[in-house]
Amino acid sequence: MRKLYFLLLFVIPLLVLHVPAAGQDISRPELAVPKVSPSDIVIDGVMDEAVWDQAAEVNLITATGFNIWASSYGRDIAEPEYDELYGRILWTDDSLYIFLHVDEFVDDSTDLYWGGRFVSDQDTFGHWAGDQLFVGLSNRLGVESWNNWEGNPLAAPDGPYHLMIMGDRVTLNDGFPVWVPELEAALIFDTAEFLRSAATWDKETGVWNVEIAVHNPNVKEKASVGFNMGGSFGSTAARESSGDAYGYYTWLPHVPDEPFTDPGDLGWCASYIQQNSEYWALLNFVTSPTGIHGADKNVIPETFALMQNYPNPFNPTTTIRFVVNDQSPLTLKVYDMLGKEVSVLINNRVFSPGTYSVSFNGTSLSSGIYFYQLITDNFMETRKMILMK
Repeated sequence: MRKLYFLLLFVIPLLVLHVPAAGQDISRPELAVPKVSPSDIVIDGVMDEAVWDQAAEVNLITATGFNIWASSYGRDIAEPEYDELYGRILWTDDSLYIFLHVDEFVDDSTDLYWGGRFVSDQDTFGHWAGDQLFVGLSNRLGVESWNNWEGNPLAAPDGPYHLMIMGDRVTLNDGFPVWVPELEAALIFDTAEFLRSAATWDKETGVWNVEIAVHNPNVKEKASVGFNMGGSFGSTAARESSGDAYGYYTWLPHVPDEPFTDPGDLGWCASYIQQNSEYWALLNFVTSPTGIHGADKNVIPETFALMQNYPNPFNPTTTIRFVVNDQSPLTLKVYDMLGKEVSVLINNRVFSPGTYSVSFNGTSLSSGIYFYQLITDNFMETRKMILMK
C-alpha cells in the first residue's frame, strides 16, 4: 500500500537553501559530519553499527515529506515512487563512510531494475534504463560545471565527480570507457583504486542498501567537501517499453515538499548532480556527533536548562550549552527576528543526563538578532543571541 505523506519540511543542521535570482550568491547547505574510528564500521551493506545513529542525514524522501527535485519524464505520477530515499554520512581520516537507502514501490509499473553491466558486459546503454544512485563529491567547488555525463571520472578522487551505482556496482560510467579530450583517448576508470563498497537488496520489497568507504584527501578535521546525491528511477516495464529510465532526481537544489517543481527555472534536474556542483552542500568534518560535546554525565542535573551562548555577540560561530536531566526527546532550533526557523541543531534526539554543548555557525546568515529555543516534552526555554559581522 502506498503511503500518504504529510507535507512537513525536514531541515538539516545549518541548511539555508534558497535558489537565488540571477547575479545573487548561492547559499550552500552545511552538514556537520561526525568522526568515527575505522574499526566502528564494517562495509557489508547493512547499517547495523551503533555509530550510524549519530550520522549526518540527507533525507530526500521520508514519512515527513520530500526534499528532492525529480522529473516524472512524461509519466503521469503524483510523486516519486519511493517510500524512503535517504543517505547517512560519517568520516574518518581521509575517508567518507556513506550509507544509501532506497525503498521503492513494487507494482506492475515499477520495481527495482538495473541494466548495463549489472546484466551484461555487452549492455552498453542499459545503465541509463534502470534505477541508479549518484553520489557527487568535490574538493574543488570553484569548478562548478563540466561537459560530460559520464561522471567526470578524470577528476576523481578530488572532484568534482559523481559515482554511478547500480545494485552492488559502484562505478564511474559503469566501467565503460570515457573519452578524455586532453589525452585524445578513451580510458576506463576503476573505482577500486579509491573506494570499497557493499550492497544488499530485496526485489520483492523494493529495498536497496549501499554502503561505501570512499577515499578523499580533504576529509580531515575542520575541513569541508562538497556533496550531493541523486539518481534515476526506472523499472523492468520501462526498459521493455522505452529502453530508458522514466525519471531522474537530485537532492540539491529542490523546493521542499514539491518534488516535481523546478527550483528556479534551472532546466534539467539531473544536471545538478551530473554536470554542475553549484548547489552542492558542504560537509563539515567535526569530531563529535553533529558537533555536540558532552560533559559531567556522572552528575544527574535537577532540571533541564538552556545557557547563554558564548561568545555573544559572535562572528560567525558560537557555542550553546544545555543541561539534560532525563532521556526525553530534545530539539534545539534557531529562529530569526521574524520567527522564521533558520537552523535545526538537534532534532528530537535523546541524550543521557548531563551537560552538553553544540556549535552554531552563522556564516550563511545576515547580521542581526536571533533566538535559540530548547524544547522537550516538559520544558521549553528561549534565549537571544547577536550575530555581528
